[in-house]
Amino acid sequence: MGVAVTLVTSIIVKGKLWGLIACHHYAPRHLPFEMRASAKLITEILSSKISIIENNQENSFLLTIKSFQDKLKAVIFNERDLVTLLEELKDDLNETLQTCGFAIKRKNSLVVFGKTPSGEEIKSLMEWLIGEGHTRMFHTNCLSENYETGETLKDSCSGLVSVAIYEQEKDFLLFFRPEYIQSVNWGGNPQKIETVDENGNVKLSPRRSFSLWRETTKLKSLGWRKLELEAISQLADTIRTIVDKQEVENTILESEERFRNMANNAPVMIWVADEKGNINYFNHEWERLMGHKIENNRVDNWWNFIHPEDLTDYTDTYFNGIKNKTGFKSEYRFKRKDGKYRWIRSVATSRLDREGHFNGLIVCCLDVTDYKDNEQVLSQAKNIAEAANKAKSDFLTNMSHELRTPLNAISGTAQLLMGAKITGEQRELLGTIHLSSKSLVELINGILDFAKLEAGAVTTSFEEFYLKDLVNELKEIFFFKLQEKNLQMQFMLEDKVPAIINADRLHLKQILVNLISNSIKFTHTGGISIKVSVIKQNTLSFTVADSGIGIPANKLESIFDKFVQVENSSTRSFEGSGLGLSIVKHLVDLMGGEITVKSVLGEGSTFTFTIPLNAQAVPKEITHNVPVVDKTPLTAINKQNPPSQSAVDKGFKTLLVDDNPINLRITTKMLERLACKVDTAADGLEAVKMASESDYSLILMDCQMPKMDGFEAAKLIKKN
Repeated sequence: MGVAVTLVTSIIVKGKLWGLIACHHYAPRHLPFEMRASAKLITEILSSKISIIENNQENSFLLTIKSFQDKLKAVIFNERDLVTLLEELKDDLNETLQTCGFAIKRKNSLVVFGKTPSGEEIKSLMEWLIGEGHTRMFHTNCLSENYETGETLKDSCSGLVSVAIYEQEKDFLLFFRPEYIQSVNWGGNPQKIETVDENGNVKLSPRRSFSLWRETTKLKSLGWRKLELEAISQLADTIRTIVDKQEVENTILESEERFRNMANNAPVMIWVADEKGNINYFNHEWERLMGHKIENNRVDNWWNFIHPEDLTDYTDTYFNGIKNKTGFKSEYRFKRKDGKYRWIRSVATSRLDREGHFNGLIVCCLDVTDYKDNEQVLSQAKNIAEAANKAKSDFLTNMSHELRTPLNAISGTAQLLMGAKITGEQRELLGTIHLSSKSLVELINGILDFAKLEAGAVTTSFEEFYLKDLVNELKEIFFFKLQEKNLQMQFMLEDKVPAIINADRLHLKQILVNLISNSIKFTHTGGISIKVSVIKQNTLSFTVADSGIGIPANKLESIFDKFVQVENSSTRSFEGSGLGLSIVKHLVDLMGGEITVKSVLGEGSTFTFTIPLNAQAVPKEITHNVPVVDKTPLTAINKQNPPSQSAVDKGFKTLLVDDNPINLRITTKMLERLACKVDTAADGLEAVKMASESDYSLILMDCQMPKMDGFEAAKLIKKN
């Protein structure tokens, strides 16, 4: 008995072959039309039903996967542990994906869920995946066909999907699918039939005309559908997002913990504010020093503890820092719990996230109360010292003035007497008086200059002048001293030195006079040389060198200190106050220059100083103005005859103003010798009145006088 006719009809689902329907008819005739139509209808109905079922299954699958993703994403917001949640979802997830288990490898950690190969087997499997280049996504339903040791996994897992979580770091999400056991019944006429007895022995039976048998397949798992692979890839993306967030959060938590540990152990007060200015953290040092209770990192109404006088300034500074997203510095007084105010110095810096967005401020505070107290004490001490220094300077100035007045009278009287008819002995004695008084005046002038420099009463005044004019003046000043000691003095101006310079002429001359005088005093043979050169643009260098006795090496560092002299013993052979070089140093510093000294004992000394020129000045034409100095020796003055009365009557009409009658009398005599007609006044007020009533060619006036001093009187006279 056999099959006469078989009708096979295809079942098509979504355009693909899903299966076959076979209809057998034993009559050896053609199939009737009704049977063919019925078979076609049945296949169409089955195709439609199967398509609906598969659509429903796909929709259900997608909804289930979305539910899993939503639950995983809840980890991000609910701060749940990822491993704990996956442990809860593993059974449902394995059932949905028809897997037996899955594993997550992250850095050095491997976590498994469900039935999976052992940890060592998974590590070996991942090494194989990396070695084969399967670092992104790999899937198979028969590991034994790909993985050389896959046979050892076939009893538990035959299917595998691996998806990279972090490809560069070789981190994976692995899903395992169990082997698929399939039994198939067959019918036909094989050559031999394999049978197994009760003891497991295989037996081959001879061929029969027609037999039925069953074959079982165990090596492969179910194939991976595209929908399932996409779902696993999406799960890997979600897990990656969660891991990223958790690692960022862990980093932030570690950073915050590290910051808190550092802040709480820092010896300064620290507090933190958010982007709106709300303070959300105070460290332990703040609580310890201020004494206020910190609860939940807050101090209620802490603004009320700022001193009322400082509150407005500090709050303006603070909220401007928040508004402008910048740091700030501020000082204010803060009331401690015991009611005492402490001075606080705050330094605030901006807090920025990784994207550079402003997150608030970190403020470090120092208790500077002791510093403020010391600062106040120092300020008071400084004021007292400055007042004492000013009083000293005023005293020196007044004393110098008071001493110079009678000395000038003595010197002037001696000069007048030397012009009269006197004996040789009288002339010699008067010369001694004149030279001694002149030395005293020079000493007092030095003290007065030093007092002015220490009091800060000396300022620079730039003007344009010919440098050669200044050189000629210096030659005239030291003409007699050089002749007296038989010394030579040379000036050398380099070619690059400009003819006209713009500098502080008065103080430059004073510096050179002091240095040359010093050189002449300590030089017995040879001479002095002065060299002027340009060391850089708008800067001149002056060098004063002598062949004198030199300076000991142990004195070079202190040579510019006040009251310092090379010889300090009671047997010293050179007179002086020890202020000359100190005044030079002050003046050079005042002009913005530098001064140095080199010396070899017994060979001489070299002083070098620099002065900056006024670079902004525009050169202009100026005329030479070299004063003509009378080179007649002082002893020859007595040979000059006083002017006649007619010469005096025709001379300059001069107003002489001084509150000292001796000065008035002596100066009047001197002016009359110069053919001047002299009127006198005792104070500035009288001088202003006389100047308004008469026309004077020359007015000579003292500075310090009662009723009105010379400065005020000069202003009024000039104004009128």
